[in-house]
Amino acid sequence: MIIFGVLAVVTTVLFRINTFSATANAQEKKNMEPYTQNMKKQCYGRFLVDIPQQSKEGGKGTYEFGFANISVGRHEKTMPHFQAYATSIKESYAAQRTLENAPRLVHAETISDDARFIAYYDDDFGIVFKTLGLVKKENILFKVEAHGSEKPELEAFSQNLQNLIPHLKPRANNEIPTGPGFCMDGAIITTQHKKGEYYSSGFTLPEFPELYFGFSTNVNGDKVDPGIIDREANIIKDLGGFITQIKTIRKGRRMINGMEAQEWLTRLPPGDTHEYSFELDIVGKPNSISESRISVGMRLTGSQVGNKREPVKMTEAEALLLWDAVTSTIRPRPGAV
Repeated sequence: MIIFGVLAVVTTVLFRINTFSATANAQEKKNMEPYTQNMKKQCYGRFLVDIPQQSKEGGKGTYEFGFANISVGRHEKTMPHFQAYATSIKESYAAQRTLENAPRLVHAETISDDARFIAYYDDDFGIVFKTLGLVKKENILFKVEAHGSEKPELEAFSQNLQNLIPHLKPRANNEIPTGPGFCMDGAIITTQHKKGEYYSSGFTLPEFPELYFGFSTNVNGDKVDPGIIDREANIIKDLGGFITQIKTIRKGRRMINGMEAQEWLTRLPPGDTHEYSFELDIVGKPNSISESRISVGMRLTGSQVGNKREPVKMTEAEALLLWDAVTSTIRPRPGAV
């Protein structure tokens, strides 16, 4: 779940967009047209969102798929370079020792020319080991990582990795898949796992370097955690006296393409150097990949110059225009499940 900022208390209501928010004037609407019109479609997990054409990837995404964490990176070099890279990792841990003078390398396995499995002790005591799968597909390197402490976990990871490899596929970020799968930055997993999946990524805008727009999706278990409005009492309790520094711009429930969302949009603190923290939850259904939990957040601050923070470059109305333009497009990707 994305939690960017701090929130204030107002009465919870079911509202239409902009009921409690600043109304954008003609100039503000014009200022935001480059970011809110002719947007590009982006695949996040098993959902689609329209984002500004100028947006850039906001760092590396985080992905959890059933039995392991998965990272995706570029690997433009040849297959022999990949194999040498995997061998160097294996040899490095084979040469290291634990405090008990045991080799840190626990296991090494060649699954295929483009896939390696290495396990090594992740601590100096030789208790917990990390399992690492390295898979090269075209110009993409997948790293599949988990932890364990017993030999059966090595065998289970090896089997899970081998089952997963055929479903790891490179994907251009502007490519929208039409078949089943879980989108990652630069890739897709064309299967699903009984233990669920988690996605977290986002974008920035070069013209607003202090802005970050984040998305996460997470398959619920038997229990669905409450959304941000339903957690109001706990949030207020945690904030204590700090709540007086926060202004709520908008708070309530809204429908987004057939999904009920809870949002809380705040500004902190009052004055010229404030920052915005907008958050939204779609809580989803229990044990449902097609109706998983979605959390969205937008953080916007002024640039730090020396010991001072500059005023935010967007007005409140402009920030709301961007927020509504993006969040109103969240929808399940057809054919994703």
